[in-house]
Amino acid sequence: GRDATIILVDVGRTMCGAAASGSGAEKVTKAAVALRMARNMVQQKLLFLPKHEVGIALFGTADTCNDLQHDGYPNVVVAREGRLEPSDLDMLHLLTAAPHGGAEADAVNGIIVAIDWLIKRTRMAKFASKVIHVFTDDHSASADDPDLHECVRQLEAHGCKLLVTPIAAPAGGTWEKLAGTSSRVEVVPLSVVARRTSLSVKPVETRAKVRLNLQVAPDMSIPVGVYSRTTRVSFPTLKKRSKQATTVPEEHRKTDAVVVERSYHVADDPDGEEVKQEDRIKGHRYGSSIVPMSEYDEAALMYTCERTLCALGFAPEASIGPEHSMHQVEAVAADRGDPWAFYAFESLIDAMCAERTAMVARYSFRTNSQPRMVALIPRKGGDGVASILEMQYLPFFEDIREWTCASLVAPSPEQRGAVAALVDAMTLDSAAAGGEL
Repeated sequence: GRDATIILVDVGRTMCGAAASGSGAEKVTKAAVALRMARNMVQQKLLFLPKHEVGIALFGTADTCNDLQHDGYPNVVVAREGRLEPSDLDMLHLLTAAPHGGAEADAVNGIIVAIDWLIKRTRMAKFASKVIHVFTDDHSASADDPDLHECVRQLEAHGCKLLVTPIAAPAGGTWEKLAGTSSRVEVVPLSVVARRTSLSVKPVETRAKVRLNLQVAPDMSIPVGVYSRTTRVSFPTLKKRSKQATTVPEEHRKTDAVVVERSYHVADDPDGEEVKQEDRIKGHRYGSSIVPMSEYDEAALMYTCERTLCALGFAPEASIGPEHSMHQVEAVAADRGDPWAFYAFESLIDAMCAERTAMVARYSFRTNSQPRMVALIPRKGGDGVASILEMQYLPFFEDIREWTCASLVAPSPEQRGAVAALVDAMTLDSAAAGGEL
């Protein structure tokens, strides 16, 4: 399901006070700390949770901009026209140059506006989590305020959660008392937020990549599932934006994405008419010529392979090391919910552990995909943990590059002493005294 988070930051009068002393005479305000934590949250979601929908709101601002401003909720600004969308660089820029604050801050007003905003934007779709994360101090609300407790009832009625990070607040304050009244309210210390936002991790659901049969012998197969243990994750790439589209006013601009249109023409056609799709065919270069390849020729020459995990033999476990791995590491476990598969799989693991052997198998996780040679190394489970076969992709002969150069001769003690004397002579003391190196 989708996830939605509204980050609500207090930039009011009391947040302009010092949270900590910086270097020299520099003063770090509580508002600056809150905005920095909010930026870290947005940055983490931008890099590792690109589909997480985020909204930004600030209270204690000199200006007012929200859907409830005419109903008596001033000094609350809902940014980006109230949109809940995945994080982007503009969201980071917004938190870097936040609206002018310093007004009287009322956290209840901010939370009411955020709840109304969250309900309106999420009622037409199914969301797995709906969270409002507030950064404030202990002066923006009172634990005895009936409106604050009404906000908690609205959170419980609509399945929302309120996370509060107090900035420079004493223990046992307003927010800790409120958290004790409902499971929908949680106080998250500043240190915990800093640690969570510093983690460069991407949550991945533990789900079988593929389910198939482990063919141990012609008359013996075990239903298994293959799970990823390590996954390669790259940073998200920047999207191409049209520079010319920025010159068009926003009210007339449909999109600023780069639109690519391709057309095909015959080089020696004087009329320059476009070649239709049904008249085009693929071609492959062979020297200076282009050999046509129809879809029928391509289908006839395509490699075919069935989805399989078939044992080829066994090898000593000590002969297979981590330096032989060619790909990510995966785990093979007995198919979930099949007790007979579990018993057979555990028996196979026990036998392999007793013999200290690893299985060499042929693996193709998808029909017509390139088959790979893998090693299945037994890993016996403990209490409450199932046993697995650790899948390690092995290289083919063509993938191995032998080191043809001989090893260097070990240096003698005289050579080591000469190098040590050279390093000792390369000092900066003479340069510090005004000399030259």
